[in-house]
Amino acid sequence: MSENRAQLLKMVQRYLAGEATSDERRFLESYYDFWGHEKDPLDQLLTEEKKLLEEQMQANILAGIEPKAKVRHLWSTPFKISVAAAILIVCLVSIYPTFHKKDRKQVVDQPVAAQKDVPPGSNKAILTLAGGQIINLDDAKSGELAKQAGISITKSSKGELVYTITKNGPSDSASSINKIETPNGGQYQVILPDGTHVWLNAASSLTYPTSFSGTERKVSLKGEGYFEVARNVKKPFKVEVDGQTEVKVLGTHFNINAYPGESAMKTTLLEGAVLLRSNDHSATLAVGQQAQVKNSGNQINLVDHVDLDQAIAWKNGFFSINSASLDMIMKQVERWYDVKVVYKEDVQAEFVAKLPRDLPLSKLLHLLELTKQVHFKVEGNSIEIIK
Repeated sequence: MSENRAQLLKMVQRYLAGEATSDERRFLESYYDFWGHEKDPLDQLLTEEKKLLEEQMQANILAGIEPKAKVRHLWSTPFKISVAAAILIVCLVSIYPTFHKKDRKQVVDQPVAAQKDVPPGSNKAILTLAGGQIINLDDAKSGELAKQAGISITKSSKGELVYTITKNGPSDSASSINKIETPNGGQYQVILPDGTHVWLNAASSLTYPTSFSGTERKVSLKGEGYFEVARNVKKPFKVEVDGQTEVKVLGTHFNINAYPGESAMKTTLLEGAVLLRSNDHSATLAVGQQAQVKNSGNQINLVDHVDLDQAIAWKNGFFSINSASLDMIMKQVERWYDVKVVYKEDVQAEFVAKLPRDLPLSKLLHLLELTKQVHFKVEGNSIEIIK
């Protein structure tokens, strides 16, 4: 037995016994998606060793997308789950950097029926400058887009809209209002002139001055945004939402979800401190808390120990579905894929999963179907939900 094969076999044995290190699990589970390719390192295993390892990997991978209430051993069905394996490659920073998306296998099972697959969302936004000039950011080339009274507005190669104070700098009277809007199927990042970094989710908008004069820094948000606010004790940062709620901070990280049609506006604090006011009510958030404001704005409910990873999963490129209802999931799908969801049957389901947002629609829905709780039929840009 060669030294390499002996080491590999020991790694497999530790994996099957649940004793593998995190790096060993990442290595083996990442390579699962490449079985069948030439120069496959796992070809050193015997057929029975490989089969046993494959079954265990299928069980481990699917554990992340099982229905919460009941765990089913779906891996006993004869299907291959290379998309699920690809999830691990996306989720984990592998110690083997030679993997490439173009090498992924395609799912062998029949995916969700669709004449033409719907791609995931991407960096798309419209910028409206003071004076009414409109710039389509997804079409614009990287580099300087405009200058406004001591401010340079550029598009970075990373898909960021960056505001930079030039040498002359803006005067207090020179500030003007800009607005950035993302459509369904779009997202974008903005770096404001004070250094505050804002991530906008799909179907959202941010209205802001090109420079922050006076005693405060005030912006307006619709939809969902994640903020990393540059600290400035002398100028508090304020986010106005729907004209009735205001979030005030000095320097902190927080997420605001304020989509129309949701039961409540949610502000989740990840770092620092937040003072939230709505009508005649106010509340101070601590790290790990979420403030929920009903549409009436007459009450603020504080929720302790929220799942922070789930709150900003969209910003990190994931659908995080932790005890989420089907309705909650499909609202995210509608905005990110720019589709319409139609309920043909009353399906009540709850899921626990973490799925990447860069999957084509058919593959995302296929992973949800593996739980046997729901089925989908895709026609054009419409998704029909059936039992």
